Amino acid sequence: MTRRDAEIYYGKYHAGEKPRCLARVADNEGTNITQSDVSSIAWSLWDMSDTSAAVASGTLLASNVITDTPTDDAAWTVDDTGFNFAWTWTYDTSNSGGKTLRSEVVITLTSGEIIVLIFEGRFDTVYSLAS
Repeated sequence: MTRRDAEIYYGKYHAGEKPRCLARVADNEGTNITQSDVSSIAWSLWDMSDTSAAVASGTLLASNVITDTPTDDAAWTVDDTGFNFAWTWTYDTSNSGGKTLRSEVVITLTSGEIIVLIFEGRFDTVYSLAS
């Protein structure tokens, strides 16, 4: 089993917004992964002001978040190649104003390789929408 250092993606969001996490994921050989390369995908969400326990966690289906061919749309501004991982948080961020939340996505490949993606975002309070 091999694991490499995590890729970390940073963003800034408004409280109540559900971040869409995009990445181009490749194996240790530099080849973009496909759905059939994936054994499992687990995620956890952390409030960085208290990392004693995840605030939410779950699993993802490769068929829902991995594309076999990279996609390029207006949200992807990194390059012209595109992304092959897309996941939108389902966690309710309405009360997250002023907080930094981190999602950690652990992708285990059928080869045993483990890929970790980290998406971390600062959530601003939208005072006109705060209750």
